[in-house]
Amino acid sequence: MKIAGRTINSVANIASRLWSMISTVVFLPLYLAYLGEEAYGLVTLFVTLQATMSLLGLGLSSTLRREFSLGDDSDKNKEYKRKLLITVENMYYVVCIIIIIACYILSGTIANRWLADNFLSVDIVSKAISLMGVIIAIQMLCNLWHGCLLGLNYQFKANVYQILFSLIKNSLAVVACYYFRSIIIYYFAFMIVDILYCFVLRISVGKYLENNNKTDWKISDIKLIKKVWKYAVGILSISILSLLLTQLDKMILSRYLPLKEIGVYNSIFTIGSLSRVLSTGVSVTVLTEFSQLYSTKNFSKLERNYVSTWNGVAIFTVCVVTYVAFFAETIMLVWTRNDFYATTASIYAPYLMIGIGAVALQEIPYSYLLAQGKTKINIILGIVILPIYSISYL
Repeated sequence: MKIAGRTINSVANIASRLWSMISTVVFLPLYLAYLGEEAYGLVTLFVTLQATMSLLGLGLSSTLRREFSLGDDSDKNKEYKRKLLITVENMYYVVCIIIIIACYILSGTIANRWLADNFLSVDIVSKAISLMGVIIAIQMLCNLWHGCLLGLNYQFKANVYQILFSLIKNSLAVVACYYFRSIIIYYFAFMIVDILYCFVLRISVGKYLENNNKTDWKISDIKLIKKVWKYAVGILSISILSLLLTQLDKMILSRYLPLKEIGVYNSIFTIGSLSRVLSTGVSVTVLTEFSQLYSTKNFSKLERNYVSTWNGVAIFTVCVVTYVAFFAETIMLVWTRNDFYATTASIYAPYLMIGIGAVALQEIPYSYLLAQGKTKINIILGIVILPIYSISYL
């Protein structure tokens, strides 16, 4: 990958992460004002539910991203990628149906028995969780096709799409909340925009995989999964461990704390994510680059690029972590204009920032290993750390 192309992709990926932060900074106070603290706490619960349901993707989204970054632009390679994509898509359609049905069936149970006592009615919470299932299913497909664009090295366009539709989605949701003051209407606004985003991504991926040959997918093409199943299983294992390590606290808190307090806890994590803007943005770029270098056996350049990238990311991460840890209360007060949020941030932010910063420092080494198809190290580390984390957390 040329330096100019790498820089453009890195800037685009970082811009996407920055926009994610900026949109939260801009829209969170509006959601708090129009929906209230209880309803916004339900919004943050959506993130945890989304992360849990994403495991049903079986690690195939990340697998396709790496697979699409390998090889040349020959008709034969495009043919293989198209058939592999259709195979995974068919599997995802089944998973999406399962997610929608599961959220609908379990919505009443979650609203009645899992969440702590809140002012929101059980009926509203139950309907919101049902809508979450539909949105999560749609977003799973979006993530699949977004990853394909990244793997095909159309990272600038993929991030432009992501930023544009995020802006439209949040803007529409704010307008809906302002006029209706309803968490249900909020989710309907999200669902409408996500459906449109889904179609745009799929059309784009299909366009870039076009060639002179017609692709006739057959049920026997499912065997293509055999080529990538080991990597996919490794990614799935890492995803399960990552989910437990990053969402276990939120799952437990949602059982015992009011939605108001869950909202402030997740907001602190949002601030802490500032330290991961650079690391996550650059890691998306270098995974494609590292995969290409590894597949062409250019190991010396791979090593040099890895070391230089990690050093730059580490310096930025440590600076941001330190700043947010010391000024969390002021940041939260200016951001939300909520004294309860600000006071709580001053207590917990320093501790949370240490953990969030440590995760940010893992991003580049993680991409370096994945580019080589290595997942065992991450799995072993997760298995060792998980019981220590669980016991100490409880």
